[in-house]
Amino acid sequence: MIDEKGWPVPYANTYASWQKTLDHFWIVICHVKCRFYGWSAVRKLVKEFIPRRKPCLHVGCGNSNLQGGMGRAGYQVTNVDISQVVLTQMQQKHQDLPNLEYVCADCRDMPCFRDCSFSSAIDKGTLDALLCSKDGIKNVQRMLSEISRVLQPGAVFLEISLGDPMQRLALLCQPQFKWAVSVCLLPRSGLQNMVQLPGR
Repeated sequence: MIDEKGWPVPYANTYASWQKTLDHFWIVICHVKCRFYGWSAVRKLVKEFIPRRKPCLHVGCGNSNLQGGMGRAGYQVTNVDISQVVLTQMQQKHQDLPNLEYVCADCRDMPCFRDCSFSSAIDKGTLDALLCSKDGIKNVQRMLSEISRVLQPGAVFLEISLGDPMQRLALLCQPQFKWAVSVCLLPRSGLQNMVQLPGR
């Protein structure tokens, strides 16, 4: 059964109650099956969870079409990547979107941003890429600590991952973050299932 927004009813009913009760950050993990989707596949999810007119941090933006989609939809996005070459290309590509900002920074250490600078953050694949590095777990922990630092209380962190949700939960459900975590499984046709884990 689908509601007027196109979400499965059990998900739609629980979202409203979560929004009222959560007093910490919360996270949505998308376990995308088959391939790593772009803006068209995740836009409903983004529109549901990310506030449109408040500052959003896009971690490890790369050359994804997510940033362009969010920009055209009116989001205020600061796109961060470690590659200045990619950032220059994306700045040129999106020069008609003044609501997109580009900053060259390492997501594991972002002193260019003050504490509590953003009302939301989004990552699509950076966590997965860091896990493939030599010190994968340590690098991810540093990234998540920085994201936690720059997010305002009550902010949203949307983590879009190809990894097994249970393996990602082990990284995200850390006591120091005090995040309430929700998991969305996103198959080809859209959102299929959602599970909530209370914050610690």
